[in-house]
Amino acid sequence: GERKRKFHSGLDDETTQKPSEIDREAYNLTRIHSADPMAKMMEEKEQKRMTKKAKKG
Repeated sequence: GERKRKFHSGLDDETTQKPSEIDREAYNLTRIHSADPMAKMMEEKEQKRMTKKAKKG
């Protein structure tokens, strides 16, 4: 039955692939930028500016 299967029983070595070098680099770049405190601050500043603009007009 269902319970006797191991957790990764449906995954074969042929079906699973390691990410390519390009994929890994893209992941690392997005991870760095999303954790950047300065980028977050600039995003919040832009958001405040947009809400002010919306209230005016």
